[in-house]
Amino acid sequence: GELFGSVDYEGRRTFIVLLILLSLISVSGLALSLFEGDSWTFLDSIYFNWITITTIGYGDLQPLIIDDNKYVCIVGIAIVWFGLCITAVLIGSMQDYVRKLLHSKKLIKKKNLNDIYTPYIKSYTSNTATSITGTPYSKRVSSRSRARGGSF
Repeated sequence: GELFGSVDYEGRRTFIVLLILLSLISVSGLALSLFEGDSWTFLDSIYFNWITITTIGYGDLQPLIIDDNKYVCIVGIAIVWFGLCITAVLIGSMQDYVRKLLHSKKLIKKKNLNDIYTPYIKSYTSNTATSITGTPYSKRVSSRSRARGGSF
């Protein structure tokens, strides 16, 4: 059966992406706490990974192992990049889930994206070709070319 009604897929996708992110933070936190030895606890490593992956970066914790081994540094950078990607996917997935939930509960009306963006696009394109005096660019060019005697 459908647990969330019409938003079942988005709910499952959000949950799976969240589990992947938490697994990444936990496994990399465990590895970092083992590599750092006695200087960091497991919770310090989890905190460091969360702060780094979410790009908050307080700078209160700095791993010492990176100075010793360039391979650990490369793996750390790869973990951060993968974590950033997973975090972006999680935020997008949560956004889709909430949007579908609100649409299914009729809390917000569904709108066609063309109805939302078309007026802005039309006003932007019409305003960009107009000078401060209000004369459209195409009329200014054609009047200049006629004054020179050529066709433009």
